Amino acid sequence: MDAPDDPDKPNRQELFLRALRTIPNLEIMKGRFATNTDFMRLADDHSKTVRVLKTEEKGSDVNLAARMIHEAHKGEYESAVLVSNDSDFVEATRIVTQELKLPVILLCPAGEPNRYLREYVTSIYRIRQRAIRLCQFPDELEDAAGKFHKPPSW
Repeated sequence: MDAPDDPDKPNRQELFLRALRTIPNLEIMKGRFATNTDFMRLADDHSKTVRVLKTEEKGSDVNLAARMIHEAHKGEYESAVLVSNDSDFVEATRIVTQELKLPVILLCPAGEPNRYLREYVTSIYRIRQRAIRLCQFPDELEDAAGKFHKPPSW
């Protein structure tokens, strides 16, 4: 992961993934990061462009959406819980609810539920800030490699 503005960012991400691996029966599905050069218009003068480095995460949403549909087809769940507000999940949600007739519950992490997702999910719940605070990892965790500590920021 290229992070010239924050050289410790890759280390924190690996530590977070290590923390996630302490959760039983949790599967981590990764995407990939792609950095490309691109030309973008200046905000103050649209006639001028500047060449920029653009780093984007690619594949995670598609991987999760494909898995949601695949596991629904195989009958591996009775209902899906989607913790997102990303419209990239609209078609997968539509397929699961309308074609496969399984409920999809949207847990909306911030703001108003996406209007396109809202059209296809079975029910919507907002995640309250208090619930998010209560679900944080403890400051110290342990795995097979030993004890490790939560960094000041994740």
